[in-house]
Amino acid sequence: MDAHTVEGKALAGLGRHRDALARLQIGLGIGEKALGVDNAALARPLAEIGAAQLALGDAAAAIDTLERALKLRKAMSSDSQGELAFLLANAIVKAGKDRDRALALALTARAAFVRIPSRASDLAEVDAWIATLATRP
Repeated sequence: MDAHTVEGKALAGLGRHRDALARLQIGLGIGEKALGVDNAALARPLAEIGAAQLALGDAAAAIDTLERALKLRKAMSSDSQGELAFLLANAIVKAGKDRDRALALALTARAAFVRIPSRASDLAEVDAWIATLATRP
């Protein structure tokens, strides 16, 4: 599972989101068989799958995937939860869904990043996103 996740993330970094999605889904399937569908370790490949779906313009699918990842990630670090919350907020807005929920998720991400000095660039990205959301009709 881990090798597929690393390869999928690398492919996504190269802009090859379809290839990344295929590789990540294979890894997820392996992980689900080996660990069970509710194992917290599945949150990382799910987050990467959600990011790939979002990059491919499938915000609705990304929402479902990221919701599952966030649910599995509850026991993980706050910055990991922040990453997932911000991805999910983006997917929700791109799908034209509940802006209030998206804003709440972005604020969750902000709260996670504000406590970690190394996440200053992520904090700035969230702040800019929140400001942009506030100015949209």
